[in-house]
Amino acid sequence: MFMVIRNNFSHMRSLYFVTTNDNKFRFFSSCFTVKGWSLVQKKVKIPEIQAYSTRIIAARSAEFAADQLNLPVVKEDVGLFIESLGGFPGPFLKQIEKWLSIDDFQKLLANNDRNPAYWEYSVAFALPGKEAKVFTTKHQGTMAYKAKGISGCISDKLFVPKNERRTIAEMLDNNAYHKESSHYFSLQSYLLTLKKRSFR
Repeated sequence: MFMVIRNNFSHMRSLYFVTTNDNKFRFFSSCFTVKGWSLVQKKVKIPEIQAYSTRIIAARSAEFAADQLNLPVVKEDVGLFIESLGGFPGPFLKQIEKWLSIDDFQKLLANNDRNPAYWEYSVAFALPGKEAKVFTTKHQGTMAYKAKGISGCISDKLFVPKNERRTIAEMLDNNAYHKESSHYFSLQSYLLTLKKRSFR
């Protein structure tokens, strides 16, 4: 299954964003401003990449998908790194949130005086048979001792972005949260440097 978003230009090149998350594809599309491109969502099963780095996971996933599909692809990976917990849960957040409840997270955080943390977003672009190019950004903040807000996942109810007093969930509740997207714009700048013959 796939979703296509097109710009009104002839002879467009296609870029395939590999994700099963429709909302993630829509957000990527809303940030994508390179003219003459056709964005296509590809819902492809990617093997779990065992690594502690979102950069490595995004890169290996993109390379796998590009080779399997024989298409130019983009793949994103996200992790939450809590410094007082040694970087836990890192890129394993999705799995950890299936095992731990909000109460479990709050107990872990209560054992530390300060809980600086950051979200790490890595997006990788890969062509078939080529090494992926990865772009990463970090969203700094702290972990609250008590969950606040309704929207989003467990970590959204606990993470307070830098220079904010509200959790991500509280901001989502009021449609006031702007997700980090600078890594997408770094990717777009790179795509503009590619010659047409190198992109199929």
